[in-house]
Amino acid sequence: MTTVMMDVADIRFTQEHVYDSFNANSSKAGGTVELIEAILAGQKTPSDLPLIRVAPKRGAYWCVDNRRLFVYKHCQLGKIPVVVYDWKDMREFQLKWVNGLATRGQSSEGRRVGVLQRTETPFPRSAVAEPTLSQILEHMPPEQQRKHDARIASLRRQRQQREAAEAAVGASNASVEAADSLRGLLLPAVSSAPNPAAAGETEEASKRRAGARKKRRRGEAAQPEAKAAEGAGIEGSELPKAAAVDDSEPAAPEGGLAGAKKRRKKAKVAKGRGDNPAEPAEGAKPVAEAGGEVPATKGKRRKLSGEKGAAAAAAIPAAAEVRKASPGPAASAGNAGPVKLTVALAQEDSSDEAYNVEVTAM
Repeated sequence: MTTVMMDVADIRFTQEHVYDSFNANSSKAGGTVELIEAILAGQKTPSDLPLIRVAPKRGAYWCVDNRRLFVYKHCQLGKIPVVVYDWKDMREFQLKWVNGLATRGQSSEGRRVGVLQRTETPFPRSAVAEPTLSQILEHMPPEQQRKHDARIASLRRQRQQREAAEAAVGASNASVEAADSLRGLLLPAVSSAPNPAAAGETEEASKRRAGARKKRRRGEAAQPEAKAAEGAGIEGSELPKAAAVDDSEPAAPEGGLAGAKKRRKKAKVAKGRGDNPAEPAEGAKPVAEAGGEVPATKGKRRKLSGEKGAAAAAAIPAAAEVRKASPGPAASAGNAGPVKLTVALAQEDSSDEAYNVEVTAM
């Protein structure tokens, strides 16, 4: 036994006919016309009354509460709550079904039923009442019948509007549930899928980190050279740059890189001296002044300080005296010329480069 909502149009009568009163022995029980008027006035609903009982048989649902079923069908109530039984649960189903079996052809297989009037209340004309099986002595007057039918139509429209609203709400709820289900299926896939923007940011961040690591390695590689140059007395601003080394030059001989650079610089000095002794050629080393210091020039140069600077300064007057004591061919001819003294300070025991200093005394 279960309670469900079922359309009255799908429920059939088990009996051959129904009476217009609920109790023949007492008028207090009321009749079918009175119940019809109460439902049309909105005073009662099927839920206010005992629910009708139905059971399935031969592909249809059959009812044993035939008078109330006639009222609901006449008022066109649509879906109502009913109690569904199994056919064998109640013997009443089989007894009443057999009662109407002989007139099934006339009642359209139980869709209509005959009405027997035993009260003086005018009975309305109804499409549910089978005329060939009915005995109605007094019908409603035409004007009363017209108003009665209008009330049924109004109730039907209200019911249809209510059902349409309920269907719309149901469809909306179904759409929301479907969207929630679909969201539940898609969210795990979306969360596990890679984000293109995040991937781009990660790649960009990776490139920046790689660049920072390269700069850090270059800085760490330059620190030993800076410390070595600082220990040798070379100013930090004059440190040789690794980028200035030409990779296309031949490999240094067994003397090492310092020796190779020393020989190249000597060759450049010799080339500049051959062009014009008075003016050093481009790339030649600067000439020391009388103070014993080499003028600062662009490139790899340093001042001579300490014992080396003093030695260079002392060598200049001595060279001038030698020049005066033994003049060369140019002086004997009356052509006085500059005296050029080349002092080579080679630091063979040092990892720094050797420097050639040219001193000219006039």
